[in-house]
Amino acid sequence: MDSNKQSAVYLAGHGSFTRPRLVELQYRRIQGYREALRDHLGIISSVPDIFIDFRLLRYGMGSVNLIDILGFRRLYRCVKNGRFDIVFVDLDETKEGLTPDHESGFVRSLLESAGAKVFKLT
Repeated sequence: MDSNKQSAVYLAGHGSFTRPRLVELQYRRIQGYREALRDHLGIISSVPDIFIDFRLLRYGMGSVNLIDILGFRRLYRCVKNGRFDIVFVDLDETKEGLTPDHESGFVRSLLESAGAKVFKLT
């Protein structure tokens, strides 16, 4: 891949109360994945910029108001302005036909439409 890429990390508290996706665990998983791929992806900074929303939006059937998620709104603006080429996330993406407790599909689609390559841990 090209060299000199800037990366960011987006963390968002989400999931059910019985199976929460904790922000700290997302961070630790992403750090390991990011370090393993850093040279291959050409990421220049060893410390990523981190954007956090402590609670992802409740399920809204694809309707999202960015005013309610300030961390993501800042990240999206930075990607649109060309500051970041790569974004790492560890979100539980919604599955078709299921109604989850949170909305997450917008993250990948908005960031990719703004020009970032999104790496999602599974």
